[in-house]
Amino acid sequence: MNYRIVNTNNNKYIEFASEVWKLSSEQDVLDCISICMENDVYTIMLHSNVLSEDFFNLKTRLAGMALQKFINYHVKVAVIIEDEGRY
Repeated sequence: MNYRIVNTNNNKYIEFASEVWKLSSEQDVLDCISICMENDVYTIMLHSNVLSEDFFNLKTRLAGMALQKFINYHVKVAVIIEDEGRY
């Protein structure tokens, strides 16, 4: 899992950007939350290339489950979608 901690204007967030690793399961979401807890940073930025195709297929319920986990653990999430036409 490729991530970095960014500190701008006294605000910290964890940026996940990877061509290899994809957020594709409940365990992947929990791993992201675990990284937040380890670093005491509860804001994350996900690039769209980190999200699996299943995330955008609502029948899989992956997006809903992921968002619910982030809410339950008080993690704020921003998703950067660069190619809107793809989704």
